[in-house]
Amino acid sequence: MSKERTELEKVIDRVDNSFDRSRRSIISVVLSIFLLAAAGAIAIGLAIDFAQLAALAARGGLIDTSINTLALAVATGALGLSLLTTAVTFDWEKQRRGIEHRQHYKKLKGCGFDSLTLHALIVMGSMLPKDITLKQALAANSELFTEREFARRLLE
Repeated sequence: MSKERTELEKVIDRVDNSFDRSRRSIISVVLSIFLLAAAGAIAIGLAIDFAQLAALAARGGLIDTSINTLALAVATGALGLSLLTTAVTFDWEKQRRGIEHRQHYKKLKGCGFDSLTLHALIVMGSMLPKDITLKQALAANSELFTEREFARRLLE
């Protein structure tokens, strides 16, 4: 039991150290939000331009071209609105945790640790507030750090 506990503490230390140096997931999520919002705003701007072009074509007597351009304006506006809605309502926290999990697992999988334990600790670490470490959580409640608990956590 003691050897198993020290092995678990080594894995916990490695995962905690990995989380200390990580900032890429936050940057990628913020960049994703910004790019979606910018694409939505650009699409809405294009829709307004297309609508003005349709009005200009209608004044020039090109009714077919005006109707087609107006349809393009409506479709582009709908695309822009959906992009803006996605940027506002998407679960970015879940996305950040997924990105974080992939990055940390890729970094730590070559260390020779048990895959189940490593995945579970990374999931636990990504859900903890930034000022709380896995080591502190282990000290507070060691029952959360059993094989059975790791498997349950991964299946949630």
